[in-house]
Amino acid sequence: MEITQLHYFKLVSKHESFTKAAAELHITQSALSRSIAQLEEEIGLQLLERRRGGRTTLNQNGRFFLRHVGSILNSLENTVSAMKEMTGLEQGIIHVALDEVVFLKHLFFAFMRDHPNVRLSCRLQSHEQIKSCLDDGTLNFAVCKEP
Repeated sequence: MEITQLHYFKLVSKHESFTKAAAELHITQSALSRSIAQLEEEIGLQLLERRRGGRTTLNQNGRFFLRHVGSILNSLENTVSAMKEMTGLEQGIIHVALDEVVFLKHLFFAFMRDHPNVRLSCRLQSHEQIKSCLDDGTLNFAVCKEP
């Protein structure tokens, strides 16, 4: 079973038509039909009722499967999004503390230019406050004159 097949199944269900789903996917109707047939064969159950006039509806198995396919695809999308956030700093807030006024404006501007969906929250704090915030996780990093 492939993720592509799950996406195809979801679109056929949405359009109730292989032809319309294939047009949206920019693939041939026969390629889409083969992919869905392989999915049904792998599962061992028929998921769709193919009717005259090109209309396709979900049977009981298909309705059950569609609920789970939606969850699977959403979970996958959320996972990929979270991974991008973790590795690429795609979005979110970075909390920074300074122990004295330091001119890092050029570094912050460069970072913000390269990561437009990330916000920087900067604050001036004492060494004790910085250590406490680092310990409790409310601060991502600090720039200090002394350790």
